[in-house]
Amino acid sequence: MATPPSMTILDITGTYSLNRQKSSKNLDDMLSLQGVSWLTRKAIAYGSPTLKITVVKDAEGVEQITMANPFLWYKLPDSEILTKSSFLPGGIAGPVDKPTLDWEEVRLVHDVFGAIAARMRRTTIDNLQFEGEEDKDNESLKTGWTDDTLEHGVIQFYVKSDTTKSGKVWTDNETWGIELDDGERRFTRHLKLTGPKGNIVYGKMVYDYLRNPAMYVK
Repeated sequence: MATPPSMTILDITGTYSLNRQKSSKNLDDMLSLQGVSWLTRKAIAYGSPTLKITVVKDAEGVEQITMANPFLWYKLPDSEILTKSSFLPGGIAGPVDKPTLDWEEVRLVHDVFGAIAARMRRTTIDNLQFEGEEDKDNESLKTGWTDDTLEHGVIQFYVKSDTTKSGKVWTDNETWGIELDDGERRFTRHLKLTGPKGNIVYGKMVYDYLRNPAMYVK
């Protein structure tokens, strides 16, 4: 299902399901490049992942995105998983994470990817390169967005391996926004994953809109 016509990147609050037919077919390749085990990759491949998002602002107007996502198994160092909210085959759980769109780096221990460093912000498509990236390699992160997404700015999610702790070397530069697919507005994530040898793999995750959680509060 497409997102409501009134929904923009300014508030993507809702529940989404990954549309595998419309998304890239190389998700397994990307996970492999990040050092994810074969067994875990298969669990993800045969699961039906949902993404639950709530966008809020604090008293100072700083945006925070609450995400419950089986692809984001975040665990703060020396602490328990925050909230078990969704499952994949084999009992793999996905907790709730609450990144802030302030571009401040947060170091986490990820149940699948190991030690990582992540940051998130709202920005223009002309400001996506980071840590020595070549802007010419980011074209796929810039294109395909609706005019209103370009006007308000995409959400950029940048995560990399914490190599000194994980022993892995990779970066994942993502842009989130609304794009048109066969005339329908859909929430979409564009991904650019760079592996240990500098090899780049591009991907796209297209989602079906299921509902707005606020409409289902009891």
